Amino acid sequence: MFKVGQKVVCVKDHSDKLFIKGQRFRVYGIKVEPCCGLKTIDVGIKSNHTLIECVCGAEVKNDNYFSLKLFRPLDETFAEEVLSNIKEQIKEDELVLI
Repeated sequence: MFKVGQKVVCVKDHSDKLFIKGQRFRVYGIKVEPCCGLKTIDVGIKSNHTLIECVCGAEVKNDNYFSLKLFRPLDETFAEEVLSNIKEQIKEDELVLI
């Protein structure tokens, strides 16, 4: 679902307000907890919590990784399509003017 280098958008405010809904980030790392397989991502934000309780109840080292539930992949294809259409229209207008 997520890949290192991929752009993501926050869909829910972090409980400590380290980031808020709508902020955009890049994925710098993906971690899978050995206790239960929980996947978390590093988006370059430093956390104040060094140990957290995992969903399975185990205590795990945080290492500045956050739940996937807080993020969604950023879909930039719509913007790229709009930009491409605008460039095409400009090119057509320039051809008409010459």
